[in-house]
Amino acid sequence: MRKNNEAADRPVQTGYKRYSDNKLTIGMKILFSLVYAWSCFFWGGVTVINFYWFMPQEAHLASGFLIGDIFITLGLIACWFRCYILQFPLNVIGGSIYLVNAGEMIDNSAKTVFTPSFELRYMPVAIILILSLCLLVLQLISFFAKRSQAKEEYNNRPSGSILD
Repeated sequence: MRKNNEAADRPVQTGYKRYSDNKLTIGMKILFSLVYAWSCFFWGGVTVINFYWFMPQEAHLASGFLIGDIFITLGLIACWFRCYILQFPLNVIGGSIYLVNAGEMIDNSAKTVFTPSFELRYMPVAIILILSLCLLVLQLISFFAKRSQAKEEYNNRPSGSILD
């Protein structure tokens, strides 16, 4: 009877260790979110509303900004769910669409309602791309390190006796 109580008191070991973010990845995600809020959400949103309301002839630029914002938003969501391999292509696609349309808007700046400061409003998307690449590299390093460790443990396990 005593053995049953001891067995019930011991915690069950599942062998699965839940991944948790370290301070570096959390800081990168927070910086990612702040840059997204400033550049994509606020200034991208202002630009989209500006072009749709005041300049319908330039609506293709607003559509480009909106598509880029949507891809970057999906990348941000994937980043917070720790899907770093998925968030990188989403951010690259969204960032490139966003920056191409921002450049085209700057080229047509004589026609726009406001004169944007490209470096302060739209260029921080490049920071998102750099952070996205860093998170991807950290994920791949972690993946290959775990894979190497598992292979090393498998190769160094004690072998059974030939007679057994």
